[in-house]
Amino acid sequence: MKKFAIIFLIILNISLLYANTNKNILAIYNSTNSKTFSRRNNPISMNIEFPLNHLGYRLIYHDLQKGLPLESDLEKADIIISWLSNKVLNAPEEYCYWLKEVVKKGKKLILFENLHPYINAKTQKSINFNIYATIFNIIGLDIKYEYTINPFILNMVYKDSKIFDFEKSFDNALLPFIPISLNEKNQEKSKVYLKMHNRLTNKTSTPIVKTEKGILIVPKYAISTYKGIRQWYLNPFDFFKDILNIEENTPIFDTTTLFGNRVLYTHIDGDGVRNISLIDTKKYSGELLYSNILTKYQEFLTTVSFIITDIHPDFFGSKRSKKLFNKILSLNNVELGNHSFSHPLHWVDKLTAVEIPGYSKSNDLNPRELKIIRESHYNYLTYLAYIFVSDDDFYAKEITESTYILNKMAKNLAKQTMIFQWSGNCLPNKDALKVIYDNKLRNINGGDSRFDISQPSYTGLSPLYVSLDGYIQVLTSNINENGYTNNWIGSFFGFKYLIETFKQTEYSAIINKPIFRRVSPMNIYYHFYIAERSLALNSLHEIYEYVSKLKTIPIYTSQYYDLIIGFINSNIKKLKENEYLLTNYGKCTTIRLEGTSYYPDFKKSKGVLGFKQWKDYTYIHLIENGPTKLSLSKSKPQNIYLKESNVILENYIIEKKQISFSFYNFKEAKIIFGNIPKKDIKVQIEEKEKKKIIIIGKENIINNELRLFIDDFKNNIKVSIYV
Repeated sequence: MKKFAIIFLIILNISLLYANTNKNILAIYNSTNSKTFSRRNNPISMNIEFPLNHLGYRLIYHDLQKGLPLESDLEKADIIISWLSNKVLNAPEEYCYWLKEVVKKGKKLILFENLHPYINAKTQKSINFNIYATIFNIIGLDIKYEYTINPFILNMVYKDSKIFDFEKSFDNALLPFIPISLNEKNQEKSKVYLKMHNRLTNKTSTPIVKTEKGILIVPKYAISTYKGIRQWYLNPFDFFKDILNIEENTPIFDTTTLFGNRVLYTHIDGDGVRNISLIDTKKYSGELLYSNILTKYQEFLTTVSFIITDIHPDFFGSKRSKKLFNKILSLNNVELGNHSFSHPLHWVDKLTAVEIPGYSKSNDLNPRELKIIRESHYNYLTYLAYIFVSDDDFYAKEITESTYILNKMAKNLAKQTMIFQWSGNCLPNKDALKVIYDNKLRNINGGDSRFDISQPSYTGLSPLYVSLDGYIQVLTSNINENGYTNNWIGSFFGFKYLIETFKQTEYSAIINKPIFRRVSPMNIYYHFYIAERSLALNSLHEIYEYVSKLKTIPIYTSQYYDLIIGFINSNIKKLKENEYLLTNYGKCTTIRLEGTSYYPDFKKSKGVLGFKQWKDYTYIHLIENGPTKLSLSKSKPQNIYLKESNVILENYIIEKKQISFSFYNFKEAKIIFGNIPKKDIKVQIEEKEKKKIIIIGKENIINNELRLFIDDFKNNIKVSIYV
């Protein structure tokens, strides 16, 4: 190991001579002063952050309401995306000049522009068109302000058929036309994806075009919006791969897959644990969920959260709720989550559903609060409770104190709170997230991803996380049952349609051009109250039965959080052609190649465990944390390697004659190795004092693969394979 460490110290020092593959993008948007406007509902986050995350990029957001970005912001990213849905700016002329300067400094500009000059907030007048035109000129484009929308005089001269007609056909779209053309200096080093012609004026326009210095996308030519549904005309994955120069040998950190299998994580929000079930009116919903789901599907690693006021005897809990708490946490496949003290429905306005003396007081609803109620499980209420303590005391009660109480309740069960699951609108501010960090807690919720016939687009999928001044909120990968049941007032069977999202996020069959592309893990996310009704509980059974037949790697929600943090912190340095240094990636141990022509070169690589090819992608398995040296080759490897595993492997060592590793198991572990010689193999399995040695005959080595199935050991297991 000392020799291994010395080699990497040398590699790290040498790597400083090479350019870092910068995966950060500075995303410029312009909010409004509305309280309802959040960092999540700007057009960049709603449309393009998800595909960019999938291609390995992290977005650093800057709101122009706060002024121009600082020089320190520019140092973090080589690429800038600007998409201003709100064209009213405090200093629009200065913003145009700033864009001009950053492009001169060598930054690549991706410009989503709807072709209307910016408006000065003070004068409420459009800026001079010549000033607005500078942002086009600087990336090599000329623009004239002759705006028209008339489909009868427009025709398409050219479209890139590989990119267009992706989710929706581009034909017969009602689109704006303004003459945009490449200037003479940029003709050769540019690429036109779309060209339109105005028959009346005989002028042409290139609304989607790449030049040497930047990219222009006129949004309405890229995305269709019809009856509230957004769909891509162009393929955002292939388009961004092209403009960002992502080739087959470009390593991308992947958050969907571990050890070759699709990630599966499950978490339950604490709402409704004491609700009387209509299935059996003598039982709590939580009790039915325990007996029908948690004990039946123990191969699913589940994070179960609780609301303190629901379970603690000092509030609305009882000995019965405490007993249920103990039973659930006694299960080996369950980890503890925190769903707050009182379940705030609005984290900024401090609104909750629970009236607690000295903390919150109920009041009549106003129209805005009625909307908050209707979007939650508490839709039956006719009031909201206003939390009247200070912000500091509010965060202390909901986060710090609730965590302390949960840990005290679970102490005898040898379990502690692993993650905080946001409640209500799941929109914490920076101060709330700081308290999470101060308590060294992970946190999740707020994604609401959906991809099915009601939302037939990748635009329905959420980004991986939100960052507020460096504090990270990880977002869920799928919407919970509340979104399928009209906020729990009907269609109680609806949660079963989550299966459709699982399918579409691996093979998008319902769009215009179906593709195989695994873009997200599987996340089964629901509340205790799902066991109130038989239709809802049956839908949950249907989901579990479907997923149990698939190849997955179940992990806890806390482990998924760690995976995303690894993605955020990861670094890739190119050492030379087909050779990379990977650092700071933590638990995000999968590299994806967008193709199957390249393989890991195990002789030249360090810290690479194996790989698996699926469809048109190659998933490479790494040791945790790194540093890892990844060398790629077009030659198929001859070394023994790990192909896939449905459990997370730790302490992995591979030598010429022996492979060893350890893992925790809950049901049957399935682990496959490639390039195994066709001879008898000795396998030693240990669990504390328990030991078993088996001989796998050469007749069981099929296609040079060794397949291990281990189901009679249920704890911390060490495996040694002698070849």
